[in-house]
Amino acid sequence: MKHIFIVNPVAGKGKTLSVIPSIKKYFEDNPGDTFEIYLTERRGHATELAKKAVSEGTGRIYSVGGDGTLNEVLNGMIHSNFTLGVLPMGSGNDFIRTLCPGINPHDLTVEQVVEGSEKIVDCAKANDTYFINVASVGFDAEVAENMKLFKKIPLVKGALSYILSIFYTLVNLKPYTVRYAMNDKTGSSDYLLIAVCNGKYYGGGFMPAPNADLNDGLFDICHVKSVKRRVVFRCFPKLKDGTHETMRDIVSMHKSNFIHLQSDQEMCLNLDGEIFKAKDIRFEILPSSLKILVPKISS
Repeated sequence: MKHIFIVNPVAGKGKTLSVIPSIKKYFEDNPGDTFEIYLTERRGHATELAKKAVSEGTGRIYSVGGDGTLNEVLNGMIHSNFTLGVLPMGSGNDFIRTLCPGINPHDLTVEQVVEGSEKIVDCAKANDTYFINVASVGFDAEVAENMKLFKKIPLVKGALSYILSIFYTLVNLKPYTVRYAMNDKTGSSDYLLIAVCNGKYYGGGFMPAPNADLNDGLFDICHVKSVKRRVVFRCFPKLKDGTHETMRDIVSMHKSNFIHLQSDQEMCLNLDGEIFKAKDIRFEILPSSLKILVPKISS
């Protein structure tokens, strides 16, 4: 069997490179299968590498990096005869939290991932781009976008850039007026955020969709209406532990196999950690469309 590893060398503050010797050693100790390792060089390169790698034959292709790397690899290999594996090395690693509940993503080994079992799961699409975990529009996407401003400042990194971005986004808060349509409902309102979820987690462990299921053929959709700035801080702890549905005056949850969002202003869209902008976005679930490796976890 062919094994293709696509490694983002800057994910996880460069720690991804440290896993390469472990990959090589695994296949030295387990001869028979072939393996190839490719390093990404720019945004979008993982998609290019994946498309080329899966153009012939069958095998397994692994994303070695964070959720953004996973999204790029997915968009290069979807609809191929390859199975997708995830070796989480980023800062968030949110998809693997749904795939392997209760584990620390950074504790997963090459052996556990390569020797995992194959499972067929749902995938999703936002306009022409595929995603596997969570797509969100609004405040949280703006925070992710604005982090780029603070990361350019010397000595401002990681958690500090995230905190500064939250306050900056809050000061400049401009809710989106969004028209939406899904299976059982249409409407229009001002929203703080809308999260369209295949998986449970995003943003480094926040849980917008505690009941999401990778195999049910449905999105779990979280609507948070526009609120005053001080109320935003009440939302964060509840989004973190998945109890936000108790805030029924501002939060509503829905299940649907599609949702169509339209706005007169450009919406900031966070797609598995990748940022896009659009005024018209159609999300659709693609049931049982992806073969994925579930890491082997010792009981």
